[in-house]
Amino acid sequence: MINDIKAIIVDDHPIIREGLKSSLEKYDGITVPGEAETWIELIKKIKKNCFDIVLLDLNLNEKSGSQIAFFQPNIFVGYDISCLHVLHLILG
Repeated sequence: MINDIKAIIVDDHPIIREGLKSSLEKYDGITVPGEAETWIELIKKIKKNCFDIVLLDLNLNEKSGSQIAFFQPNIFVGYDISCLHVLHLILG
């Protein structure tokens, strides 16, 4: 049996988080047990939980997702990171 893919969505817009979570959870084997509005919230949740993938908004209010991913890479050791900017285009 394959374990579910556990994702955390990081976006400062609740409607985006809700829509993306709803879209992803329609697929068997994908769950979204984590959401964060800020990068500080993300760090706290990553320290407490184990996720398989981080879906990170490139345009967070206080820091861009690319700044977080590329200038603080030690936070994401062992994580796959997808940028929500690209996913927004794909999922429409």
